[in-house]
Amino acid sequence: MNQSHVIRSLLTAGLLGVLAIPGLALAASDNPPGDKQGNCSYAHAYAGPEQRLARLTENLELTAAQQETLKAQFADARTRTSALRNEKRSLHRELHALADSNSYDPQRAAEIAARIGVLSEQLSLEMAQGRQKLWQLLTPVQQQRYNEMKAQRAAKMAEWRKRHGAKSQDAADS
Repeated sequence: MNQSHVIRSLLTAGLLGVLAIPGLALAASDNPPGDKQGNCSYAHAYAGPEQRLARLTENLELTAAQQETLKAQFADARTRTSALRNEKRSLHRELHALADSNSYDPQRAAEIAARIGVLSEQLSLEMAQGRQKLWQLLTPVQQQRYNEMKAQRAAKMAEWRKRHGAKSQDAADS
């Protein structure tokens, strides 16, 4: 084994060790990033219905009745969309397995892709219906605040894309 290979191996091992330490610390913590308790410093943290309801309540000053209605709507939406999301996830796995096999069938791949498209459409419609129900629940003042929240979020995302060299939202939507 030559000297440069040994040095490269040692550097790689050292780098992997340094990278593994934060991962071990996160795994050992009670609330690792991305947990469903909302205890995450990452921008992409999971925001479940409880966190979403809390954020809307705080920012829009929802009444107790509005909170209860939204809680029921969130639960209903999760029930309605759960099977769709699971089927879509399963079809993606099936498509990937088909593509990574020696028995690739373009006809079957097209069938799976078409079904994924139908499920995506159904999920998008469910999301739009949920947003409409939220909108109808809000007072005109709350609707204005909600629009301001959306504008702030869009500006924040645009800034993130700018810093990270990501596509603009218009490009991402096309």
